[in-house]
Amino acid sequence: MKRNQGNKQKNIQSKPLRKIMVMIIAMAFVFTACQKEKKPFLLFPLIDNSSVATTYNDSGSGGPTPNNGSGSGGSGSGSGGSGSGSGGQTSVLDTSFGTSGKVIQSIGSADDYGYSLAIQTDGKILLGGYCSNGGNIDFCIARFNSNGSLDTSFNSPHGYIIQPIGLSTDYGLSLAIQTDGKILLGGRCLNGSNDDFCIARFNSNGTLDTSFGSSGKVIQPIGSVSDYGYSLAIQSDGKILLGGYCYNVGYKDFCIARFNSNGTLDTSFGSSGKVIQPIGSSDDDGRSLAIQTDGKILLGGYCYNGGYKDFCIARFK
Repeated sequence: MKRNQGNKQKNIQSKPLRKIMVMIIAMAFVFTACQKEKKPFLLFPLIDNSSVATTYNDSGSGGPTPNNGSGSGGSGSGSGGSGSGSGGQTSVLDTSFGTSGKVIQSIGSADDYGYSLAIQTDGKILLGGYCSNGGNIDFCIARFNSNGSLDTSFNSPHGYIIQPIGLSTDYGLSLAIQTDGKILLGGRCLNGSNDDFCIARFNSNGTLDTSFGSSGKVIQPIGSVSDYGYSLAIQSDGKILLGGYCYNVGYKDFCIARFNSNGTLDTSFGSSGKVIQPIGSSDDDGRSLAIQTDGKILLGGYCYNGGYKDFCIARFK
């Protein structure tokens, strides 16, 4: 009799444990099913999962926001959704441009590297860079109409120009348009043994402007070895700045050259038209140049701090 009572007490005590185990197993099963269906896991089964958002849209404002049909934040027309709402993705390809919003244009005989875009006042689009000519690399520019088609009036009938500058490889890296519509492309060019700053100027029809530099081209050594021009800017007075980095006593330093509108060095700038400026303790790579509204000049890039590379900027008067 006592044994039976003891068994009953054990059964009574074990029932809650069994219930808990059953609940845990059920919760695990529901959780797995929700994961497979990409639905939220709800602890209380009385709540209908179908009434809860099943997709999430990253609004970029601190975390994902639920989509729930056509209401605000939904995937339909509501604000915050992935459709036409004000918080969703609104930047889509403009299919009126090129082919379904895209242009892929061969220029040279092999690889073509577009590096710098500019838009003319008439809406035509210029892309400058460097292109293979079959043996080495030359400056190149293509001009496109506003609909993405090649503008064949530019270096007619081609729509693009491939222009050798130095003795071998010429890397066009930065393009700018003057107020008179003439086009500048700057970068670095091999002079036979190392690289120098170089600029070419083109008329608006794509021909070289022979009034600039030497027959439309300028090749200018800056430091003692190689000089890499990366970024062009035009001052309000028409003077031309080319910034980058130059090798100076074993290290790379920020450097800038300023040219008059005819391509000659502006000797009133820095030391005979050139500035070479160490920034950090080792290599300093100047990559992007800008002019403030007060005329001061900024050159930014990355500088080695002894262990890593850091952002760095220098400002010049």
